Amino acid sequence: MHDAERKQLDGLDIGGAWRRGFDQLADLAVQTAELPAMVAEVGLALSYAGRGMHSEARRHGERALAAGMTRSQVVEALCVGLLHGGYGIFWQLAWMIEDAPPAPWVGDPVAERADTPTVQRYFEGVWGGSLPPWLRLAGEADPDMLTEYYRLRTDILGEGALAKKHKELLIALMSCVEHYDFGINVHLRNALAAGASRAEVIDTVRVSVIAGGIVAWVAGFELADNALKDAGV
Repeated sequence: MHDAERKQLDGLDIGGAWRRGFDQLADLAVQTAELPAMVAEVGLALSYAGRGMHSEARRHGERALAAGMTRSQVVEALCVGLLHGGYGIFWQLAWMIEDAPPAPWVGDPVAERADTPTVQRYFEGVWGGSLPPWLRLAGEADPDMLTEYYRLRTDILGEGALAKKHKELLIALMSCVEHYDFGINVHLRNALAAGASRAEVIDTVRVSVIAGGIVAWVAGFELADNALKDAGV
């Protein structure tokens, strides 16, 4: 990573043991055991895009494409980023859609069944029987907005070109970078329920240090430890 920048540091001849740690921490963090490289890299691209760090977002987006992401996988990942952090993330990385090799859309047919009872049952199921205030109030303000959120969420977050567990882990990674405990907890647990392994969960948190620093580990690993214990893995 950052080969040109590292050469510049080499030329300055600063010295000190920090340099080995500086280089090796970044390299080791992305050497995942089970999490696919393209998932780790696109997760970092989304995280950097959400922070407005354009060059870093592009760097990791290019690495995700080099790892084999297809066009439908890219669209799903960017929509995951949109759901978590807004439309700016999607548009900042939209160049990846054109650069990725074509692949058929998978999606979820249930997304087309957007009648009011179906939408209500879906969100009640997601949130354990009752809608949280933010979602209830949004729906009361504009029921059509809730319906379209349902279409986007169901078509994107289910099994598709990317596995559901990997989409949940993408949100967990972004949440670690943001030190957003609620998101880390919910989406690590959702990933485990969707079949994520212990190694994939740990990989997700370890990668987050690249964009979120050690505090991403502090937040992520504590909540990952609790989720893994509760899941018995």
